[in-house]
Amino acid sequence: MAELTALQEWKNGWKLVLASFVGFYSFSILISAMSAFMGPMGEEFGWGRTLLSAGTAMSSIVTMIFAPVFGILLDRYGTRRIALPGVFLSGVGVVLMATNTGSASWWIALWLFYALGGLFVNTPVWAQAVAGLFEKSRGLALAIALAGATAAHSTIPPLSVFLIDAYGWRMAFVILGGGLGTIAWLVCFFFFYDAQDRVRTSAARQASAVAEAPRELTGLSLAEAWRSTALWRIGISILVIMALTIGFLVHQIEILVETGVSRGNAALLAGLAGAMGVVGKLVTGFLIDRFPGNWVGGLTMSFAGIAFFMLVGGIASPLLIVLA
Repeated sequence: MAELTALQEWKNGWKLVLASFVGFYSFSILISAMSAFMGPMGEEFGWGRTLLSAGTAMSSIVTMIFAPVFGILLDRYGTRRIALPGVFLSGVGVVLMATNTGSASWWIALWLFYALGGLFVNTPVWAQAVAGLFEKSRGLALAIALAGATAAHSTIPPLSVFLIDAYGWRMAFVILGGGLGTIAWLVCFFFFYDAQDRVRTSAARQASAVAEAPRELTGLSLAEAWRSTALWRIGISILVIMALTIGFLVHQIEILVETGVSRGNAALLAGLAGAMGVVGKLVTGFLIDRFPGNWVGGLTMSFAGIAFFMLVGGIASPLLIVLA
């Protein structure tokens, strides 16, 4: 098969990238929304932030333990068969948050359910699907697909504050999970087909040249991956940056409210951070297609450190908050 140009790759794969963007957006709804829900739920139940954020920690632990298992399932069954039930379960998980009546154990149980569903729609699902169709523009395609999470960080906080003020926090969970979750599932159902799916679909085999000979991503064996110092460095880097960013993300609105910022403005600032995150994803993807990934990653991730330093040193300064 002749090597595809970047334009041909996008012609074959733009629907997949769109579906991946929307699917990853739906996965990120709950994490993005939690900073808006902490205040109302804390006031109603008398809970502190430790308990309110405990679910996020439990979700991370579940992901850490079971992610390798789902990686095996992903290799065996393909991305579509994993993603579609995952998007559904993620939406249901958000809706079920509305059933909380003040029981701490039930709160943790709800997060455990959400975490198990989230394993089906975490980063590897979308990344594997996109990488199988793109080579020339793989970095940019991955950046757009994974920008779904940062797009959620941009739009969900102000939307959550609006819904909570208008309908209460329980109905806000239902609208976010049921409404946005349904849209995401439909988009993925119609558009999310990776290279292997196209081989199994006769219509796609006739319509797309890439379906005749899908790109094989051989990768590393399990033993080779375990011994790879590069993968260990990547994993440790992700652990550090996610510990900082997720920890701040969950609490950002309440942190800003305590400095005197109104909840509405705090939600807008959270949305601004998410919007700039989308820009950062696209710039990073563009650079990765042209420069060594380790340099690009080191440079772009360093901006997060600068932002945290600015917040620590000038949290009471509106200008520094906006810049951070």
